[in-house]
Amino acid sequence: LPLFVLASLLPGVMRAQPIEVEEVLLAPIQEVEVPAQEAGLLQRVLVAEGALVKQGDLLAQIDDTDAGLLKNRAEIELDNARRNAGNDVKVRVATKSAEVAQAELQRGLESQIRYPKSVSETEIDRLRLTAEHAKLQVEQAKYELETAQLALRVQENQLQQAARQVERRKILAPVSGRVVQVFRQPGEWVEPGQAIARVLRIDRLKAVGALD
Repeated sequence: LPLFVLASLLPGVMRAQPIEVEEVLLAPIQEVEVPAQEAGLLQRVLVAEGALVKQGDLLAQIDDTDAGLLKNRAEIELDNARRNAGNDVKVRVATKSAEVAQAELQRGLESQIRYPKSVSETEIDRLRLTAEHAKLQVEQAKYELETAQLALRVQENQLQQAARQVERRKILAPVSGRVVQVFRQPGEWVEPGQAIARVLRIDRLKAVGALD
């Protein structure tokens, strides 16, 4: 007979039976020792053993005075870089000077055609040189503006690095759970990698048991 006919004739044969385990041990799935990322003086410890925390909560704070000063300096340098990157005055002045020099050269050439010997070749050469120099000044001004814009990107990156140094001195909870142990107290010096606290994840547990 086909399988579905056998199944209909013998209901319960293929039905799963419950399995009873008399004893199980509940254990955490995840237990994390939260380390310091930077060396420094531990200013504050904001949690105690037994406290419930959420992922991202501030557990402790390492002294960030120097890192904060570097961040402030990076912000000032970034403001200055923005001013330089947005200042196109030199480009506009050089462009205007180039237009004037080119116009003077053009008038000299036209005058020489209309009135021969009214403008000497030496004067034409001088006007031509002035016009060429003005064009180069435009290129130089544009180059300096592009350099300032690249410097702005560098300063933006430096500010991000400085801000990162401030953040690395914050000890944050990597997972939500319960603080089961605090290893360091305010006033202690900590090194990178040293555990500050242990957090036990309690929203999910695993059950370990024996089955005959």
